[in-house]
Amino acid sequence: MRRSLLLIALAAVSLFSGVPRAGAADLGGSPMQIFADAPIVPHSWSGLYLGAHGGVGIADGIVGAGPVSIDGFAAHGAKGGVDGMALFQLPRSNLVLGSRASYTWDDENFTVSVAGHGDVLRASLDHEWSVDGMVGIAMGNALPYGFLGYGEAATSASAGGTALHTPTLTGWHGGGGMAFRVPNIPNLSVAVDYTYTPYREVSLCAACGAGGPTLRVDDNAVMLRANWQLVPFSGGGAEARPMK
Repeated sequence: MRRSLLLIALAAVSLFSGVPRAGAADLGGSPMQIFADAPIVPHSWSGLYLGAHGGVGIADGIVGAGPVSIDGFAAHGAKGGVDGMALFQLPRSNLVLGSRASYTWDDENFTVSVAGHGDVLRASLDHEWSVDGMVGIAMGNALPYGFLGYGEAATSASAGGTALHTPTLTGWHGGGGMAFRVPNIPNLSVAVDYTYTPYREVSLCAACGAGGPTLRVDDNAVMLRANWQLVPFSGGGAEARPMK
């Protein structure tokens, strides 16, 4: 009876571990050895990541001078940069917490033109950096997430061909996205996300006082990201398990 139960147990282990069913004499080792020889893939999102991103930004500029403001100066352009990210999946939980730092090159340009006078004002977002706090829910190889953070953007501007004072734009931002672990490449994940940043209003003329020209920018960005898990963290989320 015990021999029959042992054979049944070994057959079940063989079935669920992907090893062809065989007799006890053909296994050549214990079930634990079979699992030990199988390739291990990370089953937790916990770890340090290095990545790159690229996408498009669409910004709305509001130019003001004293009580007068002009809205609707839209700009769009490519964005691209690099990321560093740390994620920690809580033990025995699907909750993932993390932080991310990003540096992005921008190519978003605003132009204000007047008939007969050409471009009277040009402004652009040149590059930006940001830090985010992140929260997500692990769903196997998928990770929906949201984030809140702070960012700064360097700008350049000119009026009638004369360079203007261009302070750094600052503002809080938020957004969300979805990440996916790439099948058969467990350290690689790809993500797409959206970010909204309402930058604070800045003066374009430091010597003009309260009535001088100002610029406020609301930026929208859609990014495609690729991240490589450099260092996995142990102790967070589900344990690593053999790949079937």
